[in-house]
Amino acid sequence: MTKKKRTRSDFVLCAVAWAEGRRPHWLPKGEPLPLAGDPHADSGIPNASAPHWHISWPHVSSEALRAAPPEKQATLIITKDRVTKTEVRYLPRLRPPIPWLLDSPNTAGWWYEWAAGFEGAKLDCDRCPHQAYSLKDVPPDEHGRRQCPMHGLTFGADGEVVKLEPPAISATPAPPTPGEIAEEKALGIFCSVVELAAQLKRLEGMSASTGLNVTMPDSLNKLLQTAADVAERHERQNRKV
Repeated sequence: MTKKKRTRSDFVLCAVAWAEGRRPHWLPKGEPLPLAGDPHADSGIPNASAPHWHISWPHVSSEALRAAPPEKQATLIITKDRVTKTEVRYLPRLRPPIPWLLDSPNTAGWWYEWAAGFEGAKLDCDRCPHQAYSLKDVPPDEHGRRQCPMHGLTFGADGEVVKLEPPAISATPAPPTPGEIAEEKALGIFCSVVELAAQLKRLEGMSASTGLNVTMPDSLNKLLQTAADVAERHERQNRKV
């Protein structure tokens, strides 16, 4: 079997020793963590003002990839204070870069405003204008666009930053769940029975003057008392709020 030819992109700076208690919980013990880019700080990005590396996900082992939280993988960073030793290791590329999920709660709140500051910027020798990260090994998508794995800036076939619009927020409320529908029906039936019981109670009180012999069953009396207790508790709670 022919061995895979080693390329420059297969030699990666890795975190190989960690400050006490600072190793990522999803990283198998003793496994090096491949790092992407040079240490840098991002003042315009939430929780990224301290010097840090990004993770080179194409070189991460399959076991570690499965254990890492999928919705945060692209945005995970490793601050310098967590790492006590780094080494360049040979780690073959196992997969393409992991794309940023720009409509996820982790990024949607800030990314689009941040990326607008790079409108009109272009790749320089295939390097991102933000942190000069090389996009040489980043394959284009079906639209011919390439996304920087570091911070998600997307470039068209002409090398210029593509302006992306934030996802539309639907104003249509979510339909009620089956449980909510059943609860609403049960509440409606309960209110109807309580109203009927209240009418019978009034008729019972009018028995002497009308000559009608109306007697409330004990079960309806208990129902009215329960309804009164519920209303009283609700009123007390509202007063506390």
